[in-house]
Amino acid sequence: MQNYNKNLKLLREFDEELYDNVVNTDIDKKKYDIVKLDNDLYTVKIHMDDGIKQTTTLLHSKYNPKKEAERFAYNQFKDKQKINIIYGFGLGYHVEEILKLLDEDDMLYVFDLNIEVFKIAMEIMDLYEILTDKRIKLVISSSEQKIAKCLGEFLNKENKFAIYNPAIKVIPIECENLKFILEDWNIKRSLSDKWVEEMGRNYENNKAFNHAKGKFFCVLNPDVRLNANPFPALINCFESKTVGVAAPLIKDENGKIAENARKFPTPLILFKKLLHLKKKYDYSIGLDIFSPDWVGGMFMLFPSKVFKEISGFDEKYFLYYEDVDLCARLKFYGYKIIHYPFVSAIHKAHYDSHRNIRYLSWHIFSIIRFFSSRAYINAVIKKYSYIRKQS
Repeated sequence: MQNYNKNLKLLREFDEELYDNVVNTDIDKKKYDIVKLDNDLYTVKIHMDDGIKQTTTLLHSKYNPKKEAERFAYNQFKDKQKINIIYGFGLGYHVEEILKLLDEDDMLYVFDLNIEVFKIAMEIMDLYEILTDKRIKLVISSSEQKIAKCLGEFLNKENKFAIYNPAIKVIPIECENLKFILEDWNIKRSLSDKWVEEMGRNYENNKAFNHAKGKFFCVLNPDVRLNANPFPALINCFESKTVGVAAPLIKDENGKIAENARKFPTPLILFKKLLHLKKKYDYSIGLDIFSPDWVGGMFMLFPSKVFKEISGFDEKYFLYYEDVDLCARLKFYGYKIIHYPFVSAIHKAHYDSHRNIRYLSWHIFSIIRFFSSRAYINAVIKKYSYIRKQS
């Protein structure tokens, strides 16, 4: 406990919020086996169970973690930049070696979602060199949204980014969205604009709302173009207090009507769609105003008080189904969804899940998350409305 108490004192001066999180974190002893090596160094065996398979990951070399860390640091950061980013703290071996390569005015940002591993490092390692270095910022949190948001702010082609691979394998199962993102980057070894843009998108929408002061709040994707002002007509939809969101007609770049208004998905509907047994459109879009189950998130206009009432987007969704979930919660609260086809916008759709296995994985995980959510159970299965129930 000597190392822990010393590290804890330093951490409190270094980052009080992280200090509080570490103190309040309990380590699941069944998941972690601390291994002391012959050279008086340490590694950790981490046992993970995602409900499908059990895996064991060695956090550092079982022979010489310091030598391994030196090689990793040199290979990844020999071309270091002013701002350097690493995902994965581990026990801190490679972090200490990276710091040795940096100049006095360089910065190192260390991200990690597994705060239990960090607490183990606090207990068994002497982290003095790390916790007293002003060039380092630790962003270690169990909040997937916080990590995604901060990563999204720092990731660009001017900054150096690397991943300590074992740290990906021990990301907690509840943070699988960010795990897939990091694995995707690890395969491509590149920072695409779209990859960075999608980091924390729902978080950004909710954050933007917190700064908004108007009576209405619009969620508008950057790949949507407006040829005319649709807002006066859409705002008229809210003359009825029962309307929670309004959306215009969406067209593709060729002028073809897109299906941005649909019925809630069910396992049967998705199965029919997979076998091409489902008709193309759930509704006759473009003919008249109607109330679908949900509208696409590329363009949604809300009364601000309604968006606040339902707590905005669920930030646990990534890329897919956040709009479906939000509309299901609107239904639960007794609000209508309105599709208004007499104004339109142009959307450049990507359909990445049709071509890319990684995006397909995110799509599938979002479907599973939605089908297991209270929003789905209440609004789709039970067709239950809280507002109507109260009245």
